[in-house]
Amino acid sequence: MLKRSLLNSVDNWAHFTDQLASSYQTVYSVAHWLTGKGYSVTMPKRAVAASAKDVLTYVDEGDLFLHLRLEVKRRKLDFTCKEDFPFPDIMVCSRNSYDRADPKPFTYYMVNKAGSHAAIVRSSTSKNWTIQTTKDGRRVNYQQETYYCPVEFLEFVKLPGALPTPSSSQQIVPT
Repeated sequence: MLKRSLLNSVDNWAHFTDQLASSYQTVYSVAHWLTGKGYSVTMPKRAVAASAKDVLTYVDEGDLFLHLRLEVKRRKLDFTCKEDFPFPDIMVCSRNSYDRADPKPFTYYMVNKAGSHAAIVRSSTSKNWTIQTTKDGRRVNYQQETYYCPVEFLEFVKLPGALPTPSSSQQIVPT
């Protein structure tokens, strides 16, 4: 945090505001590069104190906020933690889906049948995933290569309140 005493002189204040102004182009450059990679970013409102005496009333809100891709899947499995998870691994997604994704999902949230807990699969664990050929139950006579994550790489969380079990006739309507 900048100390007001360091900015008390006119020269120091002018130098600080010049440096701050020149940093904007650097931030925009990184934001442009990230959006070119498929990420969504938000730049918080920029405000500069009118003078050094007001600098402590202005808080740095950061340069960029990165919006990460997350995937949420409801599983027909009963589990609450690693100890009661019914399999040695969990199906993440089809190999084709993950390999084509740009940007890759940062995290998968695998919600249990009751909607009360989730197994979290971080893409950073992908080097530990295995590939299995699985039957796609939504299609007739169709198999695909699918990524599976071993249970030891999962994190389990309790969700805030049980969710209703969705039916095929329910629609999600934006509010």
